[in-house]
Amino acid sequence: MHISVIASARDVNCEIIEEKNVVIIDVLRATSVIVTALANKAEYIIPMESIEKAQAYFRDNESKHLVLCGERDTKIIEGFHFGNSPLSYTKENISGKVIIQTTSNGTRTIKACDKGLRIYIASFLNVEAIVNQLLYDKTDTVIVCSGTNNQYSMDDALCAGMIISLLEQKAKISMTDLSWGMKEVYEKYSSCLYSFLSKACSHFKVLQQNGFKEDLDYCLQQNIYNVVPVYSQGCIRILEQI
Repeated sequence: MHISVIASARDVNCEIIEEKNVVIIDVLRATSVIVTALANKAEYIIPMESIEKAQAYFRDNESKHLVLCGERDTKIIEGFHFGNSPLSYTKENISGKVIIQTTSNGTRTIKACDKGLRIYIASFLNVEAIVNQLLYDKTDTVIVCSGTNNQYSMDDALCAGMIISLLEQKAKISMTDLSWGMKEVYEKYSSCLYSFLSKACSHFKVLQQNGFKEDLDYCLQQNIYNVVPVYSQGCIRILEQI
């Protein structure tokens, strides 16, 4: 199994991902929201690239089961039910709901990867479940880090590195130089992710400054959910539902 990594959303192209599994990461915070929402019994999630498309879908399909969710510049979009804090996606709020989601980076990345063989959604919250699925599939895989505003982001890189590190422990894999580099950084700082990111990660600092410390604490928890979200035919569901 060969593992390659794409450093940010702007680097995605069909040639790189075609006929390969894809793992999409946006730790802070879109994929953490997706994992949390599905673990808390949301029916499925519809990612949208733009606010306008999300609003139009909600308007054209309005029902009590639809929830508008998303952010721009870390803040909830005006008129939306929820922003991009995974702490909002409790069972009480979203069980049985269909979530229409648009975010600055994560949902755009998901839509850009629709030519992948199987498209999985990962965060620190469900790393082990994703790794086990990749081991089961035994398919060449591209890990796509969403990044921040088309730039490399250390939070996503560390999550990618954790996935690669766990895969290497359990299977014979080959990897690109970038994959190896992310694995090495993760292994060096695995015991102090929060303090490392607080020094090195610009997006982490922005969220701190904007009052989202509880989100940061939550998103850096590891393996609290045993779910594998998969994107197919415009929707994200838990794999067993496909």
